[in-house]
Amino acid sequence: GGQVDIWAWTIEGTENTDYVYTGGTSSSSQIAQVQFLVEGTYDVSLTATGPDYPDSETKNNYIQVGAATIDVSVTAQSIDFGAMKAGVDSINSTSVIVTTTGGTAWSVTASATNGGYMTSGSEDLENAVHIANGGGAFQPMTSEISGFMTGTADEDRTDIANVKQVIAESDAPGDYEISVTFTGGFV
Repeated sequence: GGQVDIWAWTIEGTENTDYVYTGGTSSSSQIAQVQFLVEGTYDVSLTATGPDYPDSETKNNYIQVGAATIDVSVTAQSIDFGAMKAGVDSINSTSVIVTTTGGTAWSVTASATNGGYMTSGSEDLENAVHIANGGGAFQPMTSEISGFMTGTADEDRTDIANVKQVIAESDAPGDYEISVTFTGGFV
């Protein structure tokens, strides 16, 4: 070893959009920090140049990056409101569980079938189903709710989804149903 004036990192087997230098480092940093954005196998080379000559070292297939995953599940799978009464809010809940491997910040979207209304055959309840994350404000499920849950890279979390239905005086008796889907993705 001797004095080194210039460091030059090269990551091969990728497009330069497959990774970014992080922590204020670059391809000319003595110690480079790299975040890989695309799965794959990467070769890494370092050329150190001093006043006398350059010296290079290459490690083939040195870094392996797997695909980031996000899994969203719920327990319980169905919510029973029991015998609902006209004009009374029926509220129950389920746990929404998010587990991740790698990736970046993430977000979960909540959406409902039937345009957000409980349905029995061709009959809809007058009021839409509403949902809230934990102690947050209830929102109607008449459109998709993006950002229902959010988290940071490698953060696993469980939140409570509170679901509310109000029965109007004009609603006909019957067995009404709706399906709510929670979909996660990296942002």
